[in-house]
Amino acid sequence: MDFHRELNFIISVLRKQRVHAHILDSEAVMDMELDLDFGLRRLSHRTLLDMEAFKRSFGELRSRTIYKLKDVFNCCYIALLLPEGGKMFMIGPYTTADVSGDSLTEVAARLSIPPTSLRRLEDCFANIPYIPMDGMIFSLVYSFAELLWEKEGGYEVLDLNEELQEQHTPVETSREQPGVEDTVVAMQLMEQRYAWENELMLMVSRGQSSRAAKMLPDMANFSFKQRLTDPVRNMKNYCIICNTLMRKAAQQGGVHPMYLDSVSSEYALRIESQTDAKTLTTLVGEMIHTYCRLVKKHSMKDYSSTVRRAILLIDSQLAGELNLRYIASVLDINASYLSTVFKKETGHTLTDFICSRRVEQAANLLRNTAMQIQDVAIYCGIPDANYFSKVFKKYKGSTPAEYRKLPKTML
Repeated sequence: MDFHRELNFIISVLRKQRVHAHILDSEAVMDMELDLDFGLRRLSHRTLLDMEAFKRSFGELRSRTIYKLKDVFNCCYIALLLPEGGKMFMIGPYTTADVSGDSLTEVAARLSIPPTSLRRLEDCFANIPYIPMDGMIFSLVYSFAELLWEKEGGYEVLDLNEELQEQHTPVETSREQPGVEDTVVAMQLMEQRYAWENELMLMVSRGQSSRAAKMLPDMANFSFKQRLTDPVRNMKNYCIICNTLMRKAAQQGGVHPMYLDSVSSEYALRIESQTDAKTLTTLVGEMIHTYCRLVKKHSMKDYSSTVRRAILLIDSQLAGELNLRYIASVLDINASYLSTVFKKETGHTLTDFICSRRVEQAANLLRNTAMQIQDVAIYCGIPDANYFSKVFKKYKGSTPAEYRKLPKTML
């Protein structure tokens, strides 16, 4: 039976969830020290599952059987014997409980791991995915087992249930203070990283895109600790943190959350869709440029509450009927007062500001979509195509049709 396509599909799905899957043969098990648990057993002077017992039991695996194991580290494994070449398909390790903070310390004490090794223990668990509900994994495995063995009378599930658990021994304490120099260095690097982040956020909050871009080469020196063996996942995590930092910096620069939320959400989706670490690195630079541009375009830190509310209303209803009287009524203020204060703070009349915002929205749609010009006009609040063309040319120096044909370098 050809089952490789289904097996590759399962492995692909598991990898999307950071769940590790391996195809092992007897020779590989006997001849090499497997390190599928990212050093947990080396850290605690144990071997994988434990190693010798695992090697002995490999030849005893039965066909048409799914093996489940939760070991002394509360790491879960699933294994089954493939129907060709004596190979075993193993899933894991993963945990169904969050092992961090106090629970990590509890694990260390239970397994006699000294306090000086807590950081290394944390690093090991950082590579092991936390899957609170592993029903999806078992559904995949059970479906695969049915494909393999349904015609042979089905299969059984065997729970090994901690057969290899060892007795607890007290934690040994040491009079020495190992790792002090490493701790000092780590503290210094952390301080430098935070200083770099604060400087970058300051540049973004001011909209200084070029100065922020010059800081990017330092990212390799001050980036977040590489916690996982998967370089793409590491870079995704770093991009997620950068997205949050840049969003906060732009907000400090006076950009309202209304503008930030859609940009932040879009980048979150783009980050998770990437499969290449180099592309993700480029994405960091793009994020910084985008958030700086938001500050330049939408910063309202120097405006009064009245003007801020008026601008937010305009930007949220560009396609609607916008005029001085309507905006004043919505804000419940005197129209003459709104006109005066708006011109004083922005340097533009309300009508001119509305037109410029609509033209910018139109330019964006012309650049990035294939919409008909008439439709662009409607979605920008100027349904009269002829008038729209005149207004657009006044602000951009070209008609909408001419603008669309311009090279991007000239836009």
